[in-house]
Amino acid sequence: MSVVTRDMADPEAIFSRMPASATPVWGVYSVQVNSDSEEAQGKALVNAAAAHGTRHFVYSSGDRGGPERSATDPTNVRNFAAKFRIEKHLEAVSAASPQKMTYTILRPVTFFENLVNDVHGRGFACMWEQMAPRSCRWCRPATLAGSSMRDTGVMSPSAAACIPG
Repeated sequence: MSVVTRDMADPEAIFSRMPASATPVWGVYSVQVNSDSEEAQGKALVNAAAAHGTRHFVYSSGDRGGPERSATDPTNVRNFAAKFRIEKHLEAVSAASPQKMTYTILRPVTFFENLVNDVHGRGFACMWEQMAPRSCRWCRPATLAGSSMRDTGVMSPSAAACIPG
C-alpha cells in the first residue's frame, strides 16, 4: 500500500502521475476537509477513480445518527449533507462503473482530538454538555460516541484489506 498525496481540486493528476506498474489503481481512500469545495472534490475523486479502473474506494464520511439514519438522512448541517451526497454519488457511480467498483463508507463520529483547551475545544465541550436532559441537575450529558483520528487511520486500510481481489 502506498500513500499518494495530490491536490484534491485536480483528481485527474492523482491518476496521471501513477507509474504504469501501479495502474489500474486497486484502491483509493478519500477524506475531504470541511469546506465549500468538499462536495465537488469528493464527487470528482469518485468519478476519476471509476474512470481509471479503481477496484475499491474507501470514503471517510461522518455519522449522522447511526447506520440506518446516516444512509437516508442528510441532515441540515452543511458538511454532513455534503458527505451524504458524496456517499450517494459513490453508490451510483460504483454500480455503473465497468469494473463494478466496490466501496466502503466509514462514518467516524466525534474525534477525541476536538477536545482541546482552546476556543474550539471549549465550545465543543459546552455543546456536548447541552445535549444532557434537563429533567434533573444530576443528569449526565447525553452519550456521544467518540473515536480518535488514529483509529480511523488504522481502520481505513483494514477496510480495504478485507475486500477480495
